[in-house]
Amino acid sequence: MTKAELVEDVARAAELTKKDAERLVEIVFESIIESLNQGEKIELRGFGVFSVKPRKTGIGRNPRTGSEVNIPPGVDEGTRIRLSGEGEAGGRGAPAGDLYIFIHVARHKLFEREGTTLFARY
Repeated sequence: MTKAELVEDVARAAELTKKDAERLVEIVFESIIESLNQGEKIELRGFGVFSVKPRKTGIGRNPRTGSEVNIPPGVDEGTRIRLSGEGEAGGRGAPAGDLYIFIHVARHKLFEREGTTLFARY
């Protein structure tokens, strides 16, 4: 269900104009977001629980060398990470260059992320 579909359902069920229903939905979302930003947990019985959990740095591995790299939380597909001086040594004794890592996020069987929105397939 999209936000627009939710607005339509609310307008129909509460016999509101679409504009009033949209404002009502916005107020509810703003309240949820504000509470989450303040570190509060939101429990809507019969619907779900929402909370913000800090994420740890992940570990990535170079498939060719097996070397490990710390991946910061929140990176997305195609993100580029630069590690200064961690690349191959330059020719004729020059210092090592930079190592660029391009992130590939593996698909999850249940969750799918679109921007900052997380969807669950079931």
